[in-house]
Amino acid sequence: MGVALGLLLSYRLFDWGGFSEISEFVIPWGEVLLVLAIAFAVTLIATLPPSGRAAKLAPAEALRRID
Repeated sequence: MGVALGLLLSYRLFDWGGFSEISEFVIPWGEVLLVLAIAFAVTLIATLPPSGRAAKLAPAEALRRID
């Protein structure tokens, strides 16, 4: 959602600023996909250990734990 809104805003600013008359709006898809892949990987690395520990607990025990 953030990428789509960012691209839409970028295009609107590009068009509003008058740049569309002198140049072409180009989306660097390779860089966009690279940033998305890095963000996905960091998210997985950050969430897998806690979710693995939580999956080993019984549901009733997980509800009783405060830490």
